[in-house]
Amino acid sequence: MSTRGGIPLTFEETDVTALLDESLAPLLAQAAEDRIELRVVALGESVVASVDREKIAWCVTTLVGSESFVPLLSGELLPRIC
Repeated sequence: MSTRGGIPLTFEETDVTALLDESLAPLLAQAAEDRIELRVVALGESVVASVDREKIAWCVTTLVGSESFVPLLSGELLPRIC
């Protein structure tokens, strides 16, 4: 465990694409129910990095989960980034 800036961090080698898939699974299901396409797209090979899995998962799901969507005239929804 490491402490940088007072936040305890536990680093482990992680497949970042797999972590995103796992972390966003509940939000993907919820988005599908609301007819919103939400997906994780990896370009090329998966990236393996030494990260704090819990903190990265929390950050990503918080950002994606709090995103608001703007309806278009066509009925599609686009994310609105403030």
